[in-house]
Amino acid sequence: FHMNGSRSEEAVLHITKPQVKAPQLQVLEEMLTLQCDTEGAQIYYRLNDGSAQRYSEPVKVERETWISAWADCQDYRTSPVVTRLYSREGNLFQDIQPTDWFYSSVDLAAARGYMKGIGNDVFAPEEALTRGMLVTLLYRYSGETAEGCKLPFRDVESGRYYTEPIAWAYDRGVVHGYDAKTFKPEQRITRQEMCQVFANFLAYRQISVPSGAGEAKRYRDRDQIARWALPAVESMTACGMMQGNKDGTFAPLAYSTRAQAAALLIRLEKLEPPVEPTEPPTEPPVETTPTEPPVETEPTEPPTENP
Repeated sequence: FHMNGSRSEEAVLHITKPQVKAPQLQVLEEMLTLQCDTEGAQIYYRLNDGSAQRYSEPVKVERETWISAWADCQDYRTSPVVTRLYSREGNLFQDIQPTDWFYSSVDLAAARGYMKGIGNDVFAPEEALTRGMLVTLLYRYSGETAEGCKLPFRDVESGRYYTEPIAWAYDRGVVHGYDAKTFKPEQRITRQEMCQVFANFLAYRQISVPSGAGEAKRYRDRDQIARWALPAVESMTACGMMQGNKDGTFAPLAYSTRAQAAALLIRLEKLEPPVEPTEPPTEPPVETTPTEPPVETEPTEPPTENP
């Protein structure tokens, strides 16, 4: 109170408890392990719509299972709830949901090893794709090596993740660069550029696709497609590799995303001719060394009987 008897403002001190760190999830060979970096914390989990369980040891989980986990500790606030879907292909990306149009493609592309997350169970499907990234994806898809391939571009540093893929792609005719000496690996790639790169890859692999002449007429923004890219856009449209937007546009100058790249890689699998199974070689019959025929002995005279 003040000296004149009036009430003074109250000072309120809020003491906030620290929060338990969110648990970390990992699934290896369908066994779920949970870990929390807050000392003394107890972890709890729930599978799908089941009841909460106290975690004490690795838990068997099936594919396409929703996993929720949180941690609690005395004198701490409960941690945030971490939720992941253990996908059909064994991934745990937190930013990929079954309702996303690219869900199956991303799930398969990651499982095949064509694409990887960017860390902390994040895939970043809407992140723009660079020229170096796209070439690296096709390099992984091809299963080939860059042995003996020379790198003519002076703006591609040695030792980068895309160095060998770009050398490989240039050697195979998949990319040609902006000019004889520059490739611009860090530059974001547009949809029409991606069409051209995939068309070049199909040509290298000798995969026949329709020319698609006139297919661009379906796109309202076809006049924005560069003349050099038009054949590739039409061919990729005709074979189903590329599709327009819901508004009827193709958006040739829009930047391609990681999700779009995943979709194209999985569509590319369907265009590859199946590998003909080969008959297992039959073992030739074992030739035995002929043996000498037995020596026939001269018949002996029967003994004469004495009369």
